[in-house]
Amino acid sequence: MSVQELEHYLENNEMPSTIKLNKATTIANTANFIDTNLTRLKIWKGEPDNCPSYLHLMELVKALQSEPNTSSAAASNSSLS
Repeated sequence: MSVQELEHYLENNEMPSTIKLNKATTIANTANFIDTNLTRLKIWKGEPDNCPSYLHLMELVKALQSEPNTSSAAASNSSLS
């Protein structure tokens, strides 16, 4: 998923206020997590695949798509990954 596709996905889908990314990580403020990581990703000089913030956001997308209460818009965008 390109940076532009990722940003579009995150901006156009409803986000929960908190989400469990994995067994060890729960995001308590999803909006702040997205904003912070998108900002860091946009100033990253190298390949996006090597940016920790890109990897964090992709993990968020994966968690959102696997949640049972994910919106239909998020489900329809699952082909982007």
